[in-house]
Formats: sequence, structure tokens, C-alpha cells
Amino acid sequence: MNTVVFTLGRVFLARDLQAQGLTDDEVAAQVADIQGAATSPDVMSQYAVPLPSGIETSQVIADSIAAGLHVNGMVGAVLALICVALVRERRPSDVAATR
Repeated sequence: MNTVVFTLGRVFLARDLQAQGLTDDEVAAQVADIQGAATSPDVMSQYAVPLPSGIETSQVIADSIAAGLHVNGMVGAVLALICVALVRERRPSDVAATR
């Protein structure tokens, strides 16, 4: 599940930073630094300066993290519903009939 969150967070962050005027190389460098840091807030705080559009990088990062967590919750809910459906599908009477 963490892979999904990190991947989606990286995608949303890269898209938002590119929309704010950063080049692909700058975005790739910032995302790599954030992902490889011991704690992401340590690296994030280095880039908390206004972008050319006036939006702070910290706001873009916060929005990207929120989007990743939202997707994490949605994927978890879908997986939980699938598991419930699979468990209910195999009722004890069905198992006894197959033996």
C-alpha cells in the first residue's frame, strides 16, 4: 500500500510543480531528494519558498500528500469490500457441499 501512496504522491507532486513553472530536471531532483530523505519534512522545508506563481512549495507538497492519502484510503476501502464479498461468497454450506 505504501508503494501506491508514494507513487501517487510523486506523480501529483511532479505534476503540480511542473504546473508552477519548474523544469523536469528540477522536479526530478526535488522529488528524488524528498523520497530519499530520512524524513520527508526535513527536505520539504528546504523548498518551502514561493514558486513563480506565488504558491508556496509547502502548499503543493501538502496537497500532494493529502491526495496520496485519499487514494490510499480509497484503495484500502475497495480491497476491504472485495475481501468481504469473497468471504461471503464461500459460506460454510458451500464448503460442506464441495466435500
